[in-house]
Amino acid sequence: MKNTAYRTILLITVISIFSCNSQKTSNVESDFYIAKRKFGRVSNQIEKVKLDSLIASLPYSRLGDYNSNDSIINVALKILKDDLQSKGLNFNNFIIYEIDKDSDSILVFHLNHCDYLVYKYNWAKLNSALAKVPTAEGIYETVPPITGNVSGHEGWYKVNIELKKIEISYAR
Repeated sequence: MKNTAYRTILLITVISIFSCNSQKTSNVESDFYIAKRKFGRVSNQIEKVKLDSLIASLPYSRLGDYNSNDSIINVALKILKDDLQSKGLNFNNFIIYEIDKDSDSILVFHLNHCDYLVYKYNWAKLNSALAKVPTAEGIYETVPPITGNVSGHEGWYKVNIELKKIEISYAR
Protein backbone atom coordinates (compact mmCIF):
# COMPACT_ATOMS: atom_id res chain seq x y z
CA MET A 1 0.00 0.00 0.00
CA LYS A 2 2.80 2.36 0.99
CA ASN A 3 4.73 1.62 -2.25
CA THR A 4 1.65 2.33 -4.34
CA ALA A 5 1.21 5.72 -2.70
CA TYR A 6 4.88 6.60 -3.33
CA ARG A 7 4.62 5.47 -6.97
CA THR A 8 1.48 7.56 -7.45
CA ILE A 9 3.14 10.64 -5.95
CA LEU A 10 6.27 10.03 -8.06
CA LEU A 11 4.20 9.60 -11.22
CA ILE A 12 2.24 12.81 -10.54
CA THR A 13 5.50 14.68 -9.86
CA VAL A 14 7.14 13.46 -13.08
CA ILE A 15 4.08 14.34 -15.16
CA SER A 16 3.92 17.79 -13.54
CA ILE A 17 7.60 18.47 -14.25
CA PHE A 18 7.31 17.44 -17.92
CA SER A 19 4.15 19.46 -18.49
CA CYS A 20 5.72 22.57 -16.90
CA ASN A 21 8.85 22.20 -19.06
CA SER A 22 6.85 21.87 -22.27
CA GLN A 23 4.80 24.95 -21.35
CA LYS A 24 7.96 26.97 -20.67
CA THR A 25 9.41 25.96 -24.03
CA SER A 26 6.30 26.93 -25.96
CA ASN A 27 6.05 30.29 -24.15
CA VAL A 28 9.69 31.10 -24.93
CA GLU A 29 9.16 30.31 -28.61
CA SER A 30 5.99 32.39 -28.78
CA ASP A 31 7.86 35.43 -27.44
CA PHE A 32 9.87 35.59 -30.68
CA TYR A 33 8.96 36.34 -34.26
CA ILE A 34 11.04 34.16 -36.58
CA ALA A 35 11.52 35.13 -40.23
CA LYS A 36 10.74 32.47 -42.79
CA ARG A 37 14.27 32.40 -44.22
CA LYS A 38 17.78 32.35 -42.84
CA PHE A 39 19.96 35.44 -43.28
CA GLY A 40 23.40 33.85 -42.93
CA ARG A 41 25.26 35.46 -40.02
CA VAL A 42 22.37 37.83 -39.38
CA SER A 43 19.79 36.48 -36.92
CA ASN A 44 16.36 35.72 -38.36
CA GLN A 45 14.44 36.25 -35.12
CA ILE A 46 13.41 39.11 -32.89
CA GLU A 47 11.40 39.48 -29.73
CA LYS A 48 7.77 40.20 -30.65
CA VAL A 49 7.76 43.16 -28.26
CA LYS A 50 10.77 44.66 -30.08
CA LEU A 51 9.18 44.06 -33.49
CA ASP A 52 5.96 45.73 -32.36
CA SER A 53 8.03 48.65 -31.10
CA LEU A 54 9.83 48.96 -34.45
CA ILE A 55 6.52 48.95 -36.33
CA ALA A 56 4.99 51.48 -33.91
CA SER A 57 7.91 53.83 -34.58
CA LEU A 58 7.22 53.75 -38.34
CA PRO A 59 4.86 56.23 -39.96
CA TYR A 60 3.11 53.18 -41.45
CA SER A 61 0.78 50.53 -40.11
CA ARG A 62 0.21 46.81 -40.36
CA LEU A 63 -2.15 45.75 -43.11
CA GLY A 64 -4.43 44.14 -40.52
CA ASP A 65 -4.62 47.33 -38.45
CA TYR A 66 -5.15 49.79 -41.30
CA ASN A 67 -8.47 51.68 -41.25
CA SER A 68 -9.80 54.11 -43.80
CA ASN A 69 -12.87 56.28 -44.25
CA ASP A 70 -12.61 55.66 -48.00
CA SER A 71 -14.96 52.82 -49.00
CA ILE A 72 -12.92 52.05 -52.15
CA ILE A 73 -9.79 51.51 -50.07
CA ASN A 74 -11.74 49.29 -47.67
CA VAL A 75 -13.03 47.11 -50.53
CA ALA A 76 -9.51 46.84 -51.95
CA LEU A 77 -8.14 45.98 -48.50
CA LYS A 78 -10.66 43.15 -48.15
CA ILE A 79 -9.70 41.73 -51.56
CA LEU A 80 -5.99 42.00 -50.70
CA LYS A 81 -6.35 40.38 -47.26
CA ASP A 82 -8.46 37.53 -48.68
CA ASP A 83 -5.86 36.94 -51.42
CA LEU A 84 -2.97 36.82 -48.95
CA GLN A 85 -4.88 34.45 -46.66
CA SER A 86 -5.74 32.17 -49.59
CA LYS A 87 -1.98 31.89 -50.21
CA GLY A 88 -1.40 30.89 -46.58
CA LEU A 89 0.14 34.24 -45.64
CA ASN A 90 -0.63 36.21 -42.50
CA PHE A 91 -1.71 39.69 -43.64
CA ASN A 92 -0.77 41.05 -40.19
CA ASN A 93 2.88 40.48 -41.15
CA PHE A 94 2.56 43.02 -43.98
CA ILE A 95 3.12 46.75 -43.54
CA ILE A 96 1.50 49.36 -45.76
CA TYR A 97 4.00 51.98 -46.91
CA GLU A 98 1.78 53.73 -49.41
CA ILE A 99 -1.55 53.49 -51.24
CA ASP A 100 -1.97 55.01 -54.70
CA LYS A 101 -5.17 55.22 -56.70
CA ASP A 102 -4.57 54.46 -60.38
CA SER A 103 -8.27 54.90 -61.06
CA ASP A 104 -11.61 54.57 -59.25
CA SER A 105 -11.35 50.79 -59.43
CA ILE A 106 -7.57 50.18 -59.22
CA LEU A 107 -5.46 50.80 -56.14
CA VAL A 108 -1.77 50.04 -55.67
CA PHE A 109 -0.53 49.07 -52.21
CA HIS A 110 3.21 49.37 -51.55
CA LEU A 111 3.76 46.65 -48.98
CA ASN A 112 6.70 45.52 -46.95
CA HIS A 113 6.98 42.47 -44.70
CA CYS A 114 7.95 41.97 -41.05
CA ASP A 115 10.77 39.64 -42.16
CA TYR A 116 12.42 42.65 -43.80
CA LEU A 117 12.27 44.62 -40.53
CA VAL A 118 13.73 41.65 -38.63
CA TYR A 119 16.60 41.48 -41.11
CA LYS A 120 17.31 45.23 -41.10
CA TYR A 121 17.25 45.44 -37.29
CA ASN A 122 19.50 42.42 -36.76
CA TRP A 123 21.85 43.43 -39.60
CA ALA A 124 22.38 46.87 -38.05
CA LYS A 125 22.83 45.30 -34.59
CA LEU A 126 25.43 42.80 -35.90
CA ASN A 127 27.40 45.48 -37.77
CA SER A 128 27.32 47.71 -34.71
CA ALA A 129 28.80 44.90 -32.60
CA LEU A 130 31.42 44.10 -35.27
CA ALA A 131 32.45 47.77 -35.45
CA LYS A 132 33.53 47.64 -31.80
CA VAL A 133 36.02 44.80 -32.16
CA PRO A 134 38.84 44.79 -34.74
CA THR A 135 40.09 41.54 -36.24
CA ALA A 136 43.65 40.29 -35.59
CA GLU A 137 44.77 42.36 -38.60
CA GLY A 138 43.26 45.49 -37.06
CA ILE A 139 40.40 45.65 -39.59
CA TYR A 140 36.82 46.30 -38.55
CA GLU A 141 34.62 43.71 -40.18
CA THR A 142 31.19 44.50 -41.61
CA VAL A 143 28.50 42.30 -43.10
CA PRO A 144 27.23 43.72 -46.41
CA PRO A 145 23.45 43.97 -46.72
CA ILE A 146 21.38 41.52 -48.70
CA THR A 147 20.22 43.20 -51.86
CA GLY A 148 16.85 42.59 -53.41
CA ASN A 149 13.63 41.35 -51.93
CA VAL A 150 14.65 40.16 -48.46
CA SER A 151 11.36 38.49 -47.49
CA GLY A 152 10.16 37.59 -50.97
CA HIS A 153 6.98 39.58 -50.36
CA GLU A 154 8.02 43.24 -50.64
CA GLY A 155 6.46 45.02 -53.56
CA TRP A 156 3.50 46.73 -55.14
CA TYR A 157 0.15 44.93 -55.00
CA LYS A 158 -2.21 46.30 -57.65
CA VAL A 159 -5.82 45.55 -56.68
CA ASN A 160 -8.51 45.72 -59.36
CA ILE A 161 -11.78 46.07 -57.47
CA GLU A 162 -14.02 45.40 -60.49
CA LEU A 163 -12.25 42.17 -61.50
CA LYS A 164 -11.28 41.25 -57.90
CA LYS A 165 -7.76 40.49 -59.14
CA ILE A 166 -4.34 41.32 -57.81
CA GLU A 167 -1.21 41.94 -59.85
CA ILE A 168 2.05 41.90 -57.91
CA SER A 169 5.31 43.62 -58.85
CA TYR A 170 7.88 42.42 -56.38
CA ALA A 171 10.71 44.70 -55.31
CA ARG A 172 14.14 43.75 -56.62
